[in-house]
Amino acid sequence: MKKPPMAHHGAAGVQRFNRVAKSAMAAGFAVFIIFAAAAICIYLYSRPHVPLAAPSSLDAVFNATAAVLSNASSSRTYGVYLATTLPQWEQGYMNQTSLGDCRGASPCLGMLFVFSNFSDQCFWMKNTIMPLRQAWLDPNGIVLYVYNATPQSQNVVCANGEMVLETSINQSLAPGDRLELRPT
Repeated sequence: MKKPPMAHHGAAGVQRFNRVAKSAMAAGFAVFIIFAAAAICIYLYSRPHVPLAAPSSLDAVFNATAAVLSNASSSRTYGVYLATTLPQWEQGYMNQTSLGDCRGASPCLGMLFVFSNFSDQCFWMKNTIMPLRQAWLDPNGIVLYVYNATPQSQNVVCANGEMVLETSINQSLAPGDRLELRPT
């Protein structure tokens, strides 16, 4: 009995086979990625909803001190909360509806984020529901840059500073103003 002749595909046939095999592998990988993404979404959205952070008493989390804000024509004493640790920097005014009362040091100017060095300090407003004016200060408390931040914005704003003051959007602040801490 004679064997049927074998088809000879040559180099073109091998290349066609390689292309088909690669396409099939790519399609299989794409399907895997889609299913993995769907599984992650189902997992995340099926868990019970827990708020990121409930509004807390700012007095329970932050120390406060007196500070004098001055410019060329005026000077006024305020209270300010001090954010000096990573957990405090991360919390800031998240989920708060007011600046607080700075542990009774009225009026409360806002919150001063104090860092260990003069470098780019970056902020965003995710989960912050009130508009804030942000000011980057040098080590001597001189305002270098002022930015009006939008509630809930995930835009990251960076500027050089060793301290960043978050205050009311209505607070008058300009480069050259000075904030001087007065320990209580």
